[in-house]
Amino acid sequence: MNDLEKFRKDLIEATEAELKKPKLDEAIRLREQFNEEYPISTLRNMELEEYVTGRESEDSFCYKLEFGKYKEAGVGIGGAVATKFGIYYSKKAQCYKVLGSGPKRTIDVDDPEEYWKEFRKELCDFLEECGRPEFSFDYALVDRYPKLNGMGMVLNKLCFLYYPDRFTNTTHKSSVFLFKHLGITDYEKYDRVRMPFVLANVLRERIPELFTGKYDMQAIGNGIWELLAEDASSRMNPTDLGVSGDNTEESIIGGENIIYYGNPGCGKSYIVKKEYESSEYQSYHTVFHPDYTNSDFVGQILPSVSENGVFYRAVPGPFTKALKHAIDHPTEKVSLIIDEINRGNAAAILGDILQLLDRGDDGKCEYEINNDFIETYCDLQKVSIPSNLWIIATMNTSDQNVYPLDTAFKRRWKLKRIRNVFDDSDYSQTLKKMYAPGTDCSWSDFVKRINRKISRNTELFGYNAEDKQIGVYFMKKRELSEIPNDPDEKKINEFGEKVLMYLWEDVAKINRTSWFDNEYLTLDDLLLGFKEKGLRVIKDFYEDGYAENS
Repeated sequence: MNDLEKFRKDLIEATEAELKKPKLDEAIRLREQFNEEYPISTLRNMELEEYVTGRESEDSFCYKLEFGKYKEAGVGIGGAVATKFGIYYSKKAQCYKVLGSGPKRTIDVDDPEEYWKEFRKELCDFLEECGRPEFSFDYALVDRYPKLNGMGMVLNKLCFLYYPDRFTNTTHKSSVFLFKHLGITDYEKYDRVRMPFVLANVLRERIPELFTGKYDMQAIGNGIWELLAEDASSRMNPTDLGVSGDNTEESIIGGENIIYYGNPGCGKSYIVKKEYESSEYQSYHTVFHPDYTNSDFVGQILPSVSENGVFYRAVPGPFTKALKHAIDHPTEKVSLIIDEINRGNAAAILGDILQLLDRGDDGKCEYEINNDFIETYCDLQKVSIPSNLWIIATMNTSDQNVYPLDTAFKRRWKLKRIRNVFDDSDYSQTLKKMYAPGTDCSWSDFVKRINRKISRNTELFGYNAEDKQIGVYFMKKRELSEIPNDPDEKKINEFGEKVLMYLWEDVAKINRTSWFDNEYLTLDDLLLGFKEKGLRVIKDFYEDGYAENS
């Protein structure tokens, strides 16, 4: 029996079991009652206050679906935030709000009645279109119906309630689970509203036994959910099927927050790439800088233009992308890599996510937060970091840093200092034997002498210059010379403009007379001097008995 045959058998058995449960009859009864109370023609003439939650009435369309009589038996739409309904009334702000790009991810509606008319038309037009015989759903929802953006959870349910023969009763997570077991690998091209429509067609093709009239789509959806929720070993082995085991037991634990730090060029990025961007991890990457914001990191609602006008779409940031992948694929290791974490205002960039960095022994965060954007995009009620997500950062210890990291921030990370030494790798050993261009000083000897001089400056002038030391990987192999006294003018210029400029502008900035003779008044003077005298432009560079061959 192949994998698809096994899954077909398991799903039919699970659906048969659902047929015997009393809750199925209740779900079908409530679905029929919903269609009698709210045909699309009624929706098209509905007033704003008859639709929204947040007002005093408990008789509104949205209230009944989330809290009222349609809440039970898998018919209702619970969880997440009120923005999932497209428009809602905020009691706290005493105004109507919709999904937006502000700090709280929502914006006030200036003219609620006008907005409601446009929104209601889009909603009803879309629902009616879903019922047409020729409907093929070959477009992205946001392109044709921009005001329905962010309503994936609600539209999934409404499409099923109105057309249970054309849409599966599946959430985004269970849809992904089903796609993978049916061998559909390009499912990510479908938005979450389109997924249930495509799934219904795929199920008809792959498991036609489910569509003989015996099974209600509610029972099929419940069966899918039962399979998804079961322990992997009781029915199927997701690893054997080539899937990640979405929503089964989380088998990957141990996620950590780690900052690798050290001198410029000590090999931080190399180690992180080797460890956390390997085939073992699904990796996401970003770099902090002074203009980087929380919206860049988490995500935001951005305008876009189509043939139908301007619409707004959710654009996730690297954190949300990594988080969603980790949640959807609990048996995979996921890494979010942040380069130069202290080049931006890390506390402001992370915002309330900082609370999630407190981890338990298994790697899962100990707290939860509310974040409208993440909850809507990832289909969550609250936001937390799962145990299979590693957050890895790099940081230079140089004084050039734009923003210092305070103790409250750093205590949530494991700090790992990268030793500034040549290791046993082939690249490191090759680099060690290269030469500073135009000199007969090996790169390893140059690093040793410069860093010794930096340490002496710490002793002489009373300030800590240790973090200014040059890393063993500060220069790349192609920037150094394979032979001593290499006359390659291009390499000599590049070495001067990279290494000597660093010494002039950062290391020796406070007391240049301790580093260079008074004849070098500018960096230009120093670079010209390097071409003539080599490393003798640096005071006492050749002390300790080293004699340059000329």
